[in-house]
Amino acid sequence: MSVTSMVWDETTQARISRAMRGEEDAGLVFALAARTLALLVVGVWLAVEVPMPRGAYYLGLVGLFLVLGAAHYLTRRRSVHPTVWTALFIAVDSSLLAVALILPNPLADSVWPIQGNLRIHNDLYLYIWLALAAISYSPFLVIWTGVTTMAAWSLATWWVASLPETITEVNQHLATPADPLWVDQTFGMFFDPYFVSLTGWQNQVVLFLIATGLVAAAVWRSRNLLVRQARAERARGNLARFFSPNMVEQLAESDDALSEVRAQEVAVLFIDLVGFTQHAESLAPTAVIELLRSFHQRSAKVIFDHGGTIDKYMGDGVMATFGTPNAGAKDALSALHCTCALRDTLREWNNDRRAAGEPALQTGIGLHFGPVVVGAVGDPRCLEFTVVGDTVNVASRLERLTRERNHPIIVSAATIEMAEAQAETEAETALLKRFERIEDAELRGRSARIPIWALRRDNRREEATAPGDT
Repeated sequence: MSVTSMVWDETTQARISRAMRGEEDAGLVFALAARTLALLVVGVWLAVEVPMPRGAYYLGLVGLFLVLGAAHYLTRRRSVHPTVWTALFIAVDSSLLAVALILPNPLADSVWPIQGNLRIHNDLYLYIWLALAAISYSPFLVIWTGVTTMAAWSLATWWVASLPETITEVNQHLATPADPLWVDQTFGMFFDPYFVSLTGWQNQVVLFLIATGLVAAAVWRSRNLLVRQARAERARGNLARFFSPNMVEQLAESDDALSEVRAQEVAVLFIDLVGFTQHAESLAPTAVIELLRSFHQRSAKVIFDHGGTIDKYMGDGVMATFGTPNAGAKDALSALHCTCALRDTLREWNNDRRAAGEPALQTGIGLHFGPVVVGAVGDPRCLEFTVVGDTVNVASRLERLTRERNHPIIVSAATIEMAEAQAETEAETALLKRFERIEDAELRGRSARIPIWALRRDNRREEATAPGDT
């Protein structure tokens, strides 16, 4: 099972489903608002273009649709089954629209036959209904709107076709196409005011249902795109907690980048606030958390800026690695540069603290380069990407050694040697010169003493006026 798939569990899927339903509700409200605006525009247009009293009938229909829209909105908000009520109101709207488009205006004095209303392309108005359904962001409502609208239109068309005076292709006996009279009879029937084309109705049904399917497919695809985007953003969010920003995109594209367990050489860095426990005793709990957040945020920014990975936060300490999940060409050098940058950043932070009347904080940094085992450990519901091995233990003990040796940064000789091999520019060589060899150290769990390096004393002169900040 990949790490990415484990992150995307049933709980997450349920949360996304709830969010999608929320978007459907918001889309439906927006569709109702768009429908209201469209009806108001149509109402103004009818009031200007259609003379009274004939225009009063159409304005009354517009008002009826507005009332139905308001009733739909209020009922949906108060009902425990909003989807059922939405489906019902869509069916009512579709039926009313079909009747409005086909039945003659009772306030008009023309002798226009009802069959003629099927021949002036009133069916085009039905597509507006379909477009409004698309805004709901629900494929089901799009399909339901398309089916109910076309069902209402078909029933109205067949009712008109069933009237005694109606002429259709079925109830007329025409000559065959080979007969010279076929053309005259066909066009004569077509231009008859009582003619209803069943072939035309079939085309309307087929094309409208095709359009319904295409719109529903577009809505469905948009929903899937959002879900995929949510998955990607969630994966990036999880990765961003561990990796530098320039690596998140690469890892987000791979399902198995973190699940593979492998051995490789990395630089492991530990940084810790010295004497934090005693300092925290004089602070309120909220102040302690705020102090830790400030320390962690500053440390994480520097580590990420140098291509490092946050392995874990340990109270007032941070463990970072360089060369995970993929080894780089200058991991040791980047880690060494990061130690100095961390020191500079925390020195500036102490300056700000002194200016605010707060005491300076001491820090210790330990760094070691060597082989580790890299992989994700833990339960699928709570994973941790980490490195394990003796290199981690050595880096941690070097950080502890900073207190005994009174050095802010202690680095193993293995790190210095690897950094020297990776150095190519004058600036990189100058970075190495900021460190000096000091007395070998005896570390718990190791039989032999190991050679170590520390930040040169002359690189710490600027801190001489900062009591307690060593």
